Order: sequence, then structure tokens, then C-alpha cells
Amino acid sequence: MNRRMAVTCAALITLAACIHVPSVPSGPAEYWGFTGPWDKRSDQSVEAHGASLARVITGWITFDTTSFLPVRVYPDTIRTDSSQRMALITSYSGNRAASTQGCEPLS
Repeated sequence: MNRRMAVTCAALITLAACIHVPSVPSGPAEYWGFTGPWDKRSDQSVEAHGASLARVITGWITFDTTSFLPVRVYPDTIRTDSSQRMALITSYSGNRAASTQGCEPLS
């Protein structure tokens, strides 16, 4: 194989590797909302616009990594039937001493 053919093949392979073929979505787009439980405006926004959202993440639950028990850090305070509510589940609890104050264990 001569040098010109090798350069042409390398250019074609590089070009083929850069081509992006977008996937076809299997259904309509869904929009999810995420609330900041410490911000009252966040709750008001969900109440006002919740009907246009497919899901709303309103509560935060953390798993205590020493006892393996769930702890409700920010309980779900929004009551709306316009969208499905969900909770954020995490193992991060920040400053352990401060984060467990005022939190309630899930039963």
C-alpha cells in the first residue's frame, strides 16, 4: 500500500469516527422538576407549574452509612396531584453532626 492510499484511509477512518448519528427518541420528551426544600419559592413554583411536569422531586432521603437506615432529611411538603412526586435518595449527609438534627428516621 502506498503512502497516498494510507493517508486517504486514515482520513476516511477519522471522518467516520467523528460522525454523530442521533438516536430516535422512543417517546415524547418528559420534563422533571427538582425542588430545593429550603426555598419556599421552589414549592410555589411546583404548585404553579407542576401540571406541566412529568415528575417532581420534592423530598430528600439519605441513607446512614453506619446503620444502613434511611433518614428523611427534607420531608415532602408539597401536596399536588398534578404530577408524580419522587424523592432524592443519597448517601451524602454533609456534616454528620449537624445533618441529623431535625431529621426524622423513616419507619
